[in-house]
Amino acid sequence: SRTEYLEKAHAHFQDAASVEGAPSSAFYHLGLSYARPGPRHDLGAAIDAARRALEGDTKEIRFWHLLGLVLAAQ
Repeated sequence: SRTEYLEKAHAHFQDAASVEGAPSSAFYHLGLSYARPGPRHDLGAAIDAARRALEGDTKEIRFWHLLGLVLAAQ
């Protein structure tokens, strides 16, 4: 089911972000996962993940967009 796949994806995003030197995209996708409605919905965690993504690449517009969206939603 879709919920099961989203839960598995979220776990993989957490694993990817926990690796030393994780790429910024790992934090971006983790932030998206936290921002989605559902059992993992946590805007504070989404903001933290988006900020970590921006620390790695301040020129990536997707990371700024995510941060702006979750800050506005908060």
